[in-house]
Amino acid sequence: MSETISTVKKARVEYVDSMRGLCILMVSYFHSGISLFLAKYVSNICVHPFLFMAGYFYSRKLSFRENIIKKSRSTLAPYYFFGLVYYIIWLAAMAAPGKNIIAPLIAVLYMPTSSFPVESAIYFLPMMFFAIIIFCAIEKTVRSEPIRAILVIAITLAGNLWYHCTAVRLPLSLDTSMSVLIYVYLGYHGRTILGFIDAQLLKIKRRAVKIAIFLSVSLINFILIDISPIPNIRNGEWGIIPLSHLNTVMTMILWVYFFRWFDSLSSMKSVNRALQFIGKNSMIFMCFNHIGLTIAQFIAYRLPLPMFGCKLIHYVLSIVVVIPVVFVFNKTKLHLIFGK
Repeated sequence: MSETISTVKKARVEYVDSMRGLCILMVSYFHSGISLFLAKYVSNICVHPFLFMAGYFYSRKLSFRENIIKKSRSTLAPYYFFGLVYYIIWLAAMAAPGKNIIAPLIAVLYMPTSSFPVESAIYFLPMMFFAIIIFCAIEKTVRSEPIRAILVIAITLAGNLWYHCTAVRLPLSLDTSMSVLIYVYLGYHGRTILGFIDAQLLKIKRRAVKIAIFLSVSLINFILIDISPIPNIRNGEWGIIPLSHLNTVMTMILWVYFFRWFDSLSSMKSVNRALQFIGKNSMIFMCFNHIGLTIAQFIAYRLPLPMFGCKLIHYVLSIVVVIPVVFVFNKTKLHLIFGK
C-alpha cells in the first residue's frame, strides 16, 4: 500500500476510492432502515475510514494556518452552504404550523448533533474539520511521538466520555471530533502500520494460510463488534470504548487488504468502477444522502411489491437518484463548493 499511495499526486489510488464508495453505500444502508441485518457492523465502520484516509494523506508540509484554510474550504464551506439551503427547504416546505423554527437554525449554525433539518448526515463535515485541525495542532506543536500518542488517546477518551458524563453536546460536533481523533492519528501512521503487516505476510508463503488468517480475523472482528457496537457516533453513544476502537481499526485494516485483492479482479471491473465513481464523489453523495432517501422512499413504497422489495428498491434508488446531481456538480462551477 505504501508504494502505491506514495504516488497519489500522480494518479488516484483506485481501491481507496472503492473503499470510500462502499462507505457511502453503508451510510445509505444505515439510514434507509432496510434491515437490521449487519446494522451493528455497518454503524461501526461507515464513516471511520474517511478519518483514517484524512490522516493517511495528511501533508506535513502545510502549516497550521494553511491546514485551517484548506480544510475550511473543503468541509466548513460546504457544511454551511448545504446546511442553510436545507434549512430554507425545510422552512418553506416541511415545517409544520407552530413548529419551533429556531432550533433547526441553531442546529445548522453550530449544533449539528441536534435537530438538524433534512440532511443530518452532514454533521460529518464539521466533525472531520475539527478532528483534522486538532490533530494538526498536536503534530505541529508536539515533537515527541509518545507524548503525541498520549495526547491523542486522552482527547479521544474525553470525547468518548463527554456526553455520557455531561449530557451536553459541544458546538459543531466538537465532542464527536474528539472521540474519533485516534483514527486520524492511526491514518497518519498508516504507512508504518500497513508496512509492518505487509512484512509479516511476506513471511507466509502459502496463499491458503493467508486466506485462513484473513477469514479468522474477520470472524473475530465480527464477534467483537456484536459484543460492543457503536450505535451512532453522531449521538455520542459508545459501547465498551477500547473494544469499540479495536473493532473499527481491525475492520479498516481488513478492508484495505480486501480491496487490494478485489480491485485486482478483472471479473469485478464493473463493480469496482461503480464503487470508485461513488468514492470519487463521496462528499456529494454524503451531502445528498437523505434527499436521495426521501425521493426513493416516495417512489419505492408506491410500487406493488412485498415490504422487503420496497425496502430494497428504496435503498438502491437512494443512491441512483443522486447520480444526476453528481453530474451537475461536476460539469458546473458548483463543484467549487467543495474546494479544489
